[in-house]
Amino acid sequence: MNLVMIRPSQNMQNVLQRIRPSCDTSSTAWDGRDVFSYLVDHRDQFWLVTGETPETFHVMVQTVLPRLSSVQTCRNGILSPRNKLLLTLIWLRQYPTYSVLSILFDVSPEVICRNLEQTWVALWHHFHDSIQWPNAQEWTQRFGYWPEMPNIVGVIDGTSHEILIPQDEQQLYYSGHRQYHCFHTQHQYDSALFWADKIVSLSNGYVDDVYWYAQTLYLTGQYHRASKLIQSRKLDKFECKEFQEALNVLDMIENNNPRILSQSFNESICDLVNKEVEYSINLLRGKIYEAMDNRNLAVECYREALKQDVYCFEAFDLLVNHHMLSSQEERELLSSLPFSSQCPAEEIEFVKFLYENRLKKYDRPKDLKVPDSLVVLKDNCDVVVNLAERHYYNCDFRECYKITSKVLTKDPYNSQCLPIHIAVLVELKKSKELFYLAHKLVDLYPNKPVSWFAVGCYYLLIEKSEPARRYLSKATTMERVYGPAWLAFGHSFAIHNEHDQAMAAYFTASQLMKGCHLPLLYIGLEYGMTCNKLAQKFFSQALMIAPEDPFVLHEMGVIAFQNHKWYEAEKYFNEALGKLADVSQQVMVEKWEPLLNNLGHTYRKLKQFERSLEYHRQAQVLSPQNPSTYSAIGYTYVLMGNNLMAVDYFHKALGIRRDDTFSTTMLSIVTEALVSEMDPYEGAPDELPGFGTPGKLEFSQSSSQEQSDKEGGLDDSSVAADQSSMAIEEVDMDLENSD
Repeated sequence: MNLVMIRPSQNMQNVLQRIRPSCDTSSTAWDGRDVFSYLVDHRDQFWLVTGETPETFHVMVQTVLPRLSSVQTCRNGILSPRNKLLLTLIWLRQYPTYSVLSILFDVSPEVICRNLEQTWVALWHHFHDSIQWPNAQEWTQRFGYWPEMPNIVGVIDGTSHEILIPQDEQQLYYSGHRQYHCFHTQHQYDSALFWADKIVSLSNGYVDDVYWYAQTLYLTGQYHRASKLIQSRKLDKFECKEFQEALNVLDMIENNNPRILSQSFNESICDLVNKEVEYSINLLRGKIYEAMDNRNLAVECYREALKQDVYCFEAFDLLVNHHMLSSQEERELLSSLPFSSQCPAEEIEFVKFLYENRLKKYDRPKDLKVPDSLVVLKDNCDVVVNLAERHYYNCDFRECYKITSKVLTKDPYNSQCLPIHIAVLVELKKSKELFYLAHKLVDLYPNKPVSWFAVGCYYLLIEKSEPARRYLSKATTMERVYGPAWLAFGHSFAIHNEHDQAMAAYFTASQLMKGCHLPLLYIGLEYGMTCNKLAQKFFSQALMIAPEDPFVLHEMGVIAFQNHKWYEAEKYFNEALGKLADVSQQVMVEKWEPLLNNLGHTYRKLKQFERSLEYHRQAQVLSPQNPSTYSAIGYTYVLMGNNLMAVDYFHKALGIRRDDTFSTTMLSIVTEALVSEMDPYEGAPDELPGFGTPGKLEFSQSSSQEQSDKEGGLDDSSVAADQSSMAIEEVDMDLENSD
């Protein structure tokens, strides 16, 4: 820590010159003051400053008297043993400076120091036998004291409270992050509330006591009482949801604070205090604007808070988790933060890595790379959860489930891991596990939106849409910007083709998640069933936000295919496949089977039948029980003139789905063609009587071109219940004007 000497101003130097002659301790006569005789008649004040009654204090004096002796000098005054002990208790209880004690007891600071050194040692020698730590066996017996944490034997709370700067060993009390000297206390709010009320009465409304009373009311959730007690506090207005009033209070503080500070401190101290206050005000202002749906101003406030203090993770987390910025804007914000000026050199890489690890992962998801200097963080829960999220966006659901399960074993209710774990349980259709988790969350955290999101996802998974909508709506009511619940709420309508209600939910999500492309993508899917032009508009907007997301590229290819733009469709499908090749080191997952089938349809339209068969066979490997793939292969063989192979694949498709209209129709046509091609009996003449039956399968305007391919769609949006699953539907095998 670098210390900079600040030269006092000329006015301050004049003041010091005037008061220094009267402060010469060498010429001051210290007579000593019997403070005990004064305080003993004021029992309330005596207890307030010492924590003892006069009776218990007298017993303490008699106990430690053998170890106490008066300190007398020719010019520094005398203190009796009881005043020495009183001085020490006041110092331990109130922690005043030596100068304040010197004025109070009318002795020099040097005498104060010597008396404290002598008296607290006497107290320790007498009372140290009364202070005992449990032995190893007693510690072991305390296991299971908290049922929720059976291996915990004690708890030390780490809440910081500012204190005066210690003279020695400052590093023991200095918080480098908070940048002030502090000590830590425990949170026993009910006890604190009881005694705080009594202290305010005993001190006749002393300002510090009123502040701590209001702080205790705030921590116990009694915001209106705290507001009534201290009208000028800014926090009460926000928690009471009086947002405009909260903004007015912040404006008043911001306008008055610099002027008030400048009257009390020199310029350097004023700047330091303002800097500490400004980022907190901007953070709170951003929360208020976000609650008022003014998200643009909220983003600006969060940006300012981060630039004023790069350690303000809450502002960064709100920007990322509430999807206020696109992935590109997030990277630009991160590059603009003043890490080098606000962080020590050894912390720059550490802080940047943690922030980079929280950025959006659906756009170009890659494997997690922990710097060599930070390899110790590889097993940190937040880092591991981010790795699971990357696997989720890569559609590697089994690996994601493996990681999230391991995290929840160590930390059962990790708030960052729970939404991902719930989403992957839906993808893997683990309804029993999701049912158990949802009930545990509702029991333990009934006021958290993730609890009701889990319940809604469970009902969505077991195809009970009505209760799913009810619980998902409750989650969005608890936290209006909870994106996963809004998307799942839309899915609950989409699976029943209730397009208007689904799009209403998706549109709300798009307003709340301006930096996320998924709501736009789902809106495009709904419009794709009725209007390709509107669907293409929303897909294009999604592509601008996430230009390298393979889901968006695939849907753009579907729209191009439906518009008979075969080469454009081929381009989008191949780009999507290329993105998957960049992130998938192993075999592709079943989720991408429709992409391979759609590439096969596209190459069939381009008359590249061999390549079409290649992609259909790859899709068959990913999903062997999909009848659409067998129908597509059979149809391609028909176009290649291999009717015998076509019959085989149409039979396989009908074996999986008997009511497959397209396969039934094509099988009938191909069978007739095969019958006409085969000799009616062995040794039949080459020339047969003409019956008007074509010798091979032919397509005419009146027959097969009027047949349409079945819609072999895999509509994943109807079963998705999270913010990242993307629907992939197969394009129609349209025969018109083409094959």
